[in-house]
Amino acid sequence: MTKLNTKMKSGIILIVLLFTVFFTQAQQDTLKYVGSTLSNIDYHHGQLSPAVGVHATQIMRASREHPEKSDGFGWTYNHAPNIAYWNNTFFVQYLSDPVGEHIPPSQSFLQTSKDGENWSFPEVVFPMYNIPDGYVKEGVNAVAKNLKVPLCTSVWAFLHHRIIVFLHWLIMESLWSRMMILMTVKE
Repeated sequence: MTKLNTKMKSGIILIVLLFTVFFTQAQQDTLKYVGSTLSNIDYHHGQLSPAVGVHATQIMRASREHPEKSDGFGWTYNHAPNIAYWNNTFFVQYLSDPVGEHIPPSQSFLQTSKDGENWSFPEVVFPMYNIPDGYVKEGVNAVAKNLKVPLCTSVWAFLHHRIIVFLHWLIMESLWSRMMILMTVKE
């Protein structure tokens, strides 16, 4: 019984030690501002000096005139970008509408880059879709049925997806691929 208690105590001490090391490291990696300069929220740039050495990279330029050079659709309201880095690749997902936010149709695009400078052509990952007949929005006393509006053949939904969906998909796809490889090897 004492041997078991000694092993349990050793295990608990080891777990506590690992958590302490992990959280200490996590705290060291957390960004912390230690300067005294504050931003002025009355200005879009905060009245702050530019950061020396920082540069921007344009990954897609919207163009109605040459859609084949932009996203293939020529839509000009591209917004809500989310960036992630996983498996040595940058991922940017953004929402896109023809002319304005919450004006359907809309769709979601994904672009990738290995170096952060050269980006893939935008790929539709959540396409536009019609509001189906029979749909009832909470708080609205109406049922969707043969919806028609000028300039559109039907009423489209607008999207608000975010990158976390893609990260989950990428991780699951990676795990699935590994499982398939293992299953193939075992056979």
